[in-house]
Amino acid sequence: MSGFCALRLSVLRQALGGGSVGGRDAGPLLATDGWCASAELLARLAPHARRVDAIPAAARYDLVQRPSRVQPWRQLLAAWQARAVIRAARTAVVALVVSAAALSAQSDSARSDSARSDSARSDSARSDSARSDSGPRDALLQIGAVAPAVPFPVGERLVYQAKFGIFNVGTATMEVAGIDTVRGASALHLVFRISGGALWYHIEQTLESWVGRSDFRSRRFWNQTVEKGKSWERKFDIYPDSGFYREAGRDTTLATVPDPLDDAAFLYWIRTVPLEIGKRYEYHRYFRPERNPVIVEVLKRERVGVAGRKWNAIVIRPRIPNGGGIFAERADARMWLSDDDHRVMLALQSNFSFGQVTMKLKEYSDPPAGRP
Repeated sequence: MSGFCALRLSVLRQALGGGSVGGRDAGPLLATDGWCASAELLARLAPHARRVDAIPAAARYDLVQRPSRVQPWRQLLAAWQARAVIRAARTAVVALVVSAAALSAQSDSARSDSARSDSARSDSARSDSARSDSGPRDALLQIGAVAPAVPFPVGERLVYQAKFGIFNVGTATMEVAGIDTVRGASALHLVFRISGGALWYHIEQTLESWVGRSDFRSRRFWNQTVEKGKSWERKFDIYPDSGFYREAGRDTTLATVPDPLDDAAFLYWIRTVPLEIGKRYEYHRYFRPERNPVIVEVLKRERVGVAGRKWNAIVIRPRIPNGGGIFAERADARMWLSDDDHRVMLALQSNFSFGQVTMKLKEYSDPPAGRP
């Protein structure tokens, strides 16, 4: 019984008695309130209408952040008490069926209509971005600045061998899996997988991220993990323009930062920012604000041998003082990035409960130039 009702004025005039001899009684047209009034209105208008249609409308929950004012039990009781009034309108059953069909159509079409709406906003944002990119490019060198686009081509795949001392303890992959559409916005699908363990510790983890191709902001993040025999899954939808995120299974919304990044997205985004030896950077871009800042210290340059060749590398120390995982403060992580335009992650070292694990690049698949 929620939503909007559009009607012809002629139908309302006839229902009010304006089209009949002698008119109708001077009393009010409706005798109920709330949802009951919606059903009663449809019941009284339907006999005067040539056609009654249910038109789907998108429910934009991402734009409505206030608590719901609906009190379903009270309104259900009111509907039960008003059943005689609605039945007296002669077409109550037809009206209720039409209302139910409208609600069903609204629910089924919410995602598609929301996608079309977001697509229009996304096109406008891309147009504005294009205009702003025509200005000085020095602005891109500011700490925390948003990259103008995601520069990684679909098909880029990096395979790592994980070692604990001299022992191989697992593998990891980073992959640009494809281009998807998230709520109407074009997004790059990034996947980071790790599998392995040593002694009593074992982990299988898949991190999936969808970042906007035009603004490098996270739209969606999934974390599927099996660790030490326990498994969990967390899925987040992130709304950068509205300033909040939702976690699957929870009804509440939580505030996010203006330019949010998730765990997997950060591994790619750090490859796009300028890094100077000896500098310390703080980024307030993690999508869960309470875990910010992400701190990156640029330690030195080094020559490393991975994937069958020698590379010039930049060594950085990324850490999240308020977070966990491989970049937690206690993990004392190190990351080696190639000192070239590609900024390939050559190696990643982090401390676990059983000791230090180093992931070294084993294979690097760089797709042909010209791919999106």
